[in-house]
Amino acid sequence: EQASPFGFFGRLQTREGMLDLKRTGLKPIVTGARVLALRAGVEARATAERLAGVRSLGEAHSTDLEALARAHGRFLTFILARQLEDIAAGQAPGNRIAPASLDAGAMEDLRAGLKAAQTIPEIVRDCLSS
Repeated sequence: EQASPFGFFGRLQTREGMLDLKRTGLKPIVTGARVLALRAGVEARATAERLAGVRSLGEAHSTDLEALARAHGRFLTFILARQLEDIAAGQAPGNRIAPASLDAGAMEDLRAGLKAAQTIPEIVRDCLSS
């Protein structure tokens, strides 16, 4: 199972103030969407399309799948913004973001998305056992 990005008191666990959003957010969503799509017979290849395809079948966890789709899109936006900043600074583009630099709304989106990503193991277990 994936390690939680949350530490004591629900604080985000960062390294040197940075959070690897690809590892903690995108990877679990992409992997979970792939498993769910294969199980449901959804042939889409893009993560957002896989999640939408599984949701359209009326499978359980529809609200969770919607939250995962929102989180996926938001995480991509965070990473792209970071990569553009890196390129502008003459650095190699990365996947690590600085949560402390986010405004309150973006921080709320980040936390909600990471919480949604934490539900993936349960959703996959439920779908594979049904």
